[in-house]
Parts: sequence; structure tokens; C-alpha cells
Amino acid sequence: MTFQDLNAIITEAASELWGWPMIFLLLGTHLYLTLRLRFPQRRIFHAIRLSFTRDKDAEGDVSQFGALATSLAATIGTGNIVGVATAVSLGGPGAVLWCWITGVFGMATKYSEGLLAVKYRVKTKDGRMLGGPMFALERGLHAKWLAILFALLTAIAAFGIGNTVQANSISMLLNETYGVSQTAVGLILALMVLLVIVFFIYNKTRFGKDCRAIGAGETSAVQSGVHVERTKFFAFLISGITCGVVAVMTLIRTGSAAQTTGANFNFNVMMALVLGGTLMSGGNGVKVRHAAIGAALLIILQNGLVLWGIDARAQDIIKGVLFIIMIVATTKLSNRVQR
Repeated sequence: MTFQDLNAIITEAASELWGWPMIFLLLGTHLYLTLRLRFPQRRIFHAIRLSFTRDKDAEGDVSQFGALATSLAATIGTGNIVGVATAVSLGGPGAVLWCWITGVFGMATKYSEGLLAVKYRVKTKDGRMLGGPMFALERGLHAKWLAILFALLTAIAAFGIGNTVQANSISMLLNETYGVSQTAVGLILALMVLLVIVFFIYNKTRFGKDCRAIGAGETSAVQSGVHVERTKFFAFLISGITCGVVAVMTLIRTGSAAQTTGANFNFNVMMALVLGGTLMSGGNGVKVRHAAIGAALLIILQNGLVLWGIDARAQDIIKGVLFIIMIVATTKLSNRVQR
């Protein structure tokens, strides 16, 4: 399957799902909730004031302003820029009026969604809040199967509703204005998003902290009460899933597969970590930015070897020698620091 085939499938599905029935359903929901809740839009300025007022006694993981910023981040770009531009190009200037009307009445739907998320959210044992439409479906409608289905379809839709549209808009704009390669822009955006996700998991979650503890010393991690085997299992599971996704994307892009495809990927990963300062013997975790720097250095090295006209076998030898030198250097430096 190529990208053209995937685009044809998405286009066909969009033509079947999107149309007048969907528009009437969305606008009808907005109107029904507006009337049922007695026009909650009249309190919009009061809601804005509350969003900027800090409540120190409020419960939850996100402040009022943080929730507002997150909501705007999910809306500005796809909806306010790309969406309006698409509506004007297809329906003319009059489409802006209908965007305004739909937005005003859509406040009732957004308010209802937020209210249900707060009402049916749960608190974990470590004090974190978990919520969302899936919890409302499970705890409010007692339809766990529907909650699981919603979560699954939302995860799939997240790749197309916001990410691909915004990334495509940014890459097209930079390409048409400055002549920047769309592929390069896509890779940079993907790397930036990956760094943010990894940074959050690594520093803000229990799983990330357990991984850091195991990397610093598995024996001490066990004595500290860390579930080493379970953490290692999920770490390898995430790694395997990620490798599978990359393999599928590579297959779609190239349109072919061979047994030797990706043969050097594992070595490149270890090379990037070593360049970032990771000890192969363990006992010294590496920060996300150091791993990113190591990956950038590896890319520069590979491109330099190609520009110098060095063949593939010689490149592997050079990288292998550099790999050994970096291991020896980082090990000696670590021993000196410990002394």
C-alpha cells in the first residue's frame, strides 16, 4: 500500500461520513444543548474571568489558565486558520457568518463536554486525575464497551484531525514561502513532538521515574520498591510497538520490503545514545536532550560521510571505531568523576 492508496481510502471514507447529515447533526446538538441549558453563552465573560483567576483551593492537575491554554492550543490552527480558510474557499465570504453562528452555539456543547469530564473523572491512588468522554460513557451510561471503542477511535482520529492537517499546513507554507523541503519539515515536527512526549513520560510519570531508577542501578531500584520486571516489560513493549509502526511507515513509503531493511537501525540507536553520553555498562541515565543531541550528531556524521563519497562498508567501519572510542572515553570519564 502506497501513500496514494492510503489517501484514496481516507478520501472515500470522508465522502461517506461527512455531508449534510453530519452538519445537521452537529448544529442540531448545539441548538438542543443551548435551549436545554438555557443559553449558557450569556455567561461567557464570567467564564473567561474565572479562567484567568487562580484558585489555590481547586482540585485537579491543571489550573484554570492551563486548561484554557490547552483548549486554545487544540483549536487554533486547524479550526481558526485552516478551517476558516477552507470554508471561505469553498463557500465564499458568507461562510464566515455560519462559522461564527456555529461557534456561538457550539459553546453549549463544549460546556457540556467539560462538565461531564469533571463530573465523572476519577482520582488515582497517587492523587492524579483521570477524565474524559470515555469515563462519562463508562460511569454515566454504564457502557464500558462504548468507552473503549471511543478511546480507540479517538486515538486513530488524532493522527488525521489535528496532526496531519497542521503539519501539512506548516510544511506547505514553508515550502511555498522559503523553499524548505516538506519532508524535512515533517521530520523536524515529528522529532519535536516525540521529544515533548518522551520528556513528559520520562520526567512526569511514575513509569518514567521507575525507568530512571532502573537505569541508575537495578539492584538499588529493587530495594527501593520499584517493580523492575513489570517496568522492563512495558519498556520493551513500547519499544516493540514503536518499531512496528516505523516498519509499517517505511514499507508504505518505499513500497517494498527486504530482509536487510533496517539492519543497521539498532546500531544507529546505540550510536546515538553513546554520542549523547550514555554508559553501556549502566548506572548513568541520559537526559532526553542529550539523546537528541546524539541523534543529531549521528545524522551529521552520516551525511558528511556520504558527501565525502565514502562507501557503505567503510562508513560502517568508521562508525564502529567511533562507537568503541566513545564507549572507552565515557567509561573513563565516569570513573574519574566517581573518584
